[in-house]
Amino acid sequence: MTPRWRPRLLILFWGVLMCGVLLAAPLPAADTRPAETTRVVEYTGKPVRLRLSVGSATQVEMPEEVVDVVTVLTAQQLGVEYNGAHVHVDAFQPVEGELFVITSSGASYVLSVTTDVPDRRDAVVRILTTGTTAKKRLQATRALTAVELVRAMARNEVPPGVEHIKASGREIYRDASLSLTLQEAYIAPRMRGYVLLAENLTGVSVPVPLQDLDIPGLLAAGAFEHVLFPRPRTVEERLAGAHQCKVYLVLR
Repeated sequence: MTPRWRPRLLILFWGVLMCGVLLAAPLPAADTRPAETTRVVEYTGKPVRLRLSVGSATQVEMPEEVVDVVTVLTAQQLGVEYNGAHVHVDAFQPVEGELFVITSSGASYVLSVTTDVPDRRDAVVRILTTGTTAKKRLQATRALTAVELVRAMARNEVPPGVEHIKASGREIYRDASLSLTLQEAYIAPRMRGYVLLAENLTGVSVPVPLQDLDIPGLLAAGAFEHVLFPRPRTVEERLAGAHQCKVYLVLR
């Protein structure tokens, strides 16, 4: 019987929110906690710097409802949760990197997170926008279809108006037969493309599970290979890599 996989595409790296955790300063020494600030920032297309403090959550208010957050940072480094137009970010260790926040209109906002500002922490950051950047990206991708985005990802091309994000290869699904790891993301205003690496974990050949993917909002899927060969038993087989292939998905 052909195994059927029903992976839930979890993008990505959600952490458990830790609210209101403050670093206690020993008495009678002076309070050395970083100063907390609330800022209003107009988004111009450039990354918004987010100053974090390990152990304390920061809230970001977006211009509209958040539908996804993409990052190459791991869940061990950063906790991220969103609800409505609010994103909560919590650094679990010193960190430096970027978050891509995608909203209901298809716009994406880049947050550059850092803990390298020890004397100051953003408690709340409210992001405003004139919509100019989103309108330009929407216009540039107006004629782009889901199938065309799959083809572009397979050719390592980035269409105009699409943001390309390299991922860290984090595993997002595993069962007894298959594992899926995220390699890249392509963010367009009306859809999102993901490049996954599928790996056969069994000792027999299995079909690439495109027909068995049960993912809400799936618009298109593709792969060059139709069969994943058995798990390698020799160095030569591992180098050949026939037990793996890239899978290209586009979601609404």
